[in-house]
Amino acid sequence: MNTPARQRVARAISWSVIGTGSAQAILLVASVITARMLGEVQFGRLGLIQFTLNMLYSLIAPSLGWTVMRTVASLRSVEPERLRTHLSALFAVGYSLCLVLAGGLALSARWVAISLFDDVQSHVPLLLASVTVLFGGIYAIITSGLSGFEAFRLVAFLNTLRGTLIGVAFVGGAYWGGLEGVVMGIGIGTFISAFVAHQFLRKILRNQAVSMGRPDWRLGLRLSREFSLPAFLSTLIASMMPWWGSILLARQASSLSEVAVLSVSNYWRTILMFLPSQIAQSTSPILTHLWGQGDHTQMKRLVLTNLKMVSVSVLIPILPMLLFSAWILNLYDLAVPRQELAFRLLMVSAVFASLCAPLGYTLLAMGRFWAGFAVNLVWAVLFLVCAWSTVVLMQTGSVGLGWAYLLSYATLFAIASLVTFQILKQTQRTE
Repeated sequence: MNTPARQRVARAISWSVIGTGSAQAILLVASVITARMLGEVQFGRLGLIQFTLNMLYSLIAPSLGWTVMRTVASLRSVEPERLRTHLSALFAVGYSLCLVLAGGLALSARWVAISLFDDVQSHVPLLLASVTVLFGGIYAIITSGLSGFEAFRLVAFLNTLRGTLIGVAFVGGAYWGGLEGVVMGIGIGTFISAFVAHQFLRKILRNQAVSMGRPDWRLGLRLSREFSLPAFLSTLIASMMPWWGSILLARQASSLSEVAVLSVSNYWRTILMFLPSQIAQSTSPILTHLWGQGDHTQMKRLVLTNLKMVSVSVLIPILPMLLFSAWILNLYDLAVPRQELAFRLLMVSAVFASLCAPLGYTLLAMGRFWAGFAVNLVWAVLFLVCAWSTVVLMQTGSVGLGWAYLLSYATLFAIASLVTFQILKQTQRTE
């Protein structure tokens, strides 16, 4: 990799690690305190809410957010006027999608709580969470645009700010208003983060002499259909599976206690995967730029470098997590043998999920959206079959869901590696 590209990669990763790392550390500490304040059942209920929020976020950030980032990264240096019209259109479509998803959750909150979660007490928290969906989606779209401008320092600050606000919301909300207080606090913190992010984006657009005009809705819908539809479908099935897994647990015996184990594991999976995900996300604008310039050899080297960095960054921290799994669960008052095994399985599955991240972003950078969708579809079917078999038929609870995660992600890594490097190989042959 040449020196300028290495400098861009190093700068992108370093700022992303600082911002996201700070936010995740704050949230991890806050989750321990909140779990002890709410108790196992209410914390499990909070887990259901968060899995729902993550699922809805995933319908915005990886699909439409990626389209915004890709548009900015590819046009900012060569076609500023075209960038203006494209951004105006994409932001209009994106904000409208956020509003639709938030309204949909608000209107269906009672049905979801009763019919899917089999837990009527989740109704009000789900209703309150619709505010977070709206402003969380807007925040994701704005930060995607900032990443396209390679404003990694600003994104790092925004992620730290958002993590701090949500961490305060966890503890303060639990103390003053229980579960409903936590959800309300998250909504307020997300609104503040989106507002600050919007101000930063306006400043960058002024510096780049890019003014947002009246949106061209036809252009926005066309761009969303061409670039976002396959990515949207990919993230739809990818995000629906973990959400569906949490619902399967919630409907079994000792339901919310099992979801609490899954929720705790998810916090630590996020910590384990945060550096690998930042490596993949931070280099995605650079991969897109290299692909657009036709530098496929350099791109392949960057992909291999990403995989090496991800391997090191995920294998080192997982060892103490596996060794001290009982102690970690004891922090949440959840340390029993069965839950410890579930925790370990979910951590190991995160290794394969982390390795899949740079491959997925490479497919997106190459514009192979439908190939990415096909790979994710295979993963989703396998996960669904494994989860249904282990959780529902075999009644193995969170342990069975852990096995479903592990088997499906290991298979996904194998298939994604084959597809990605085959495309790169074919492209280099034609040069």
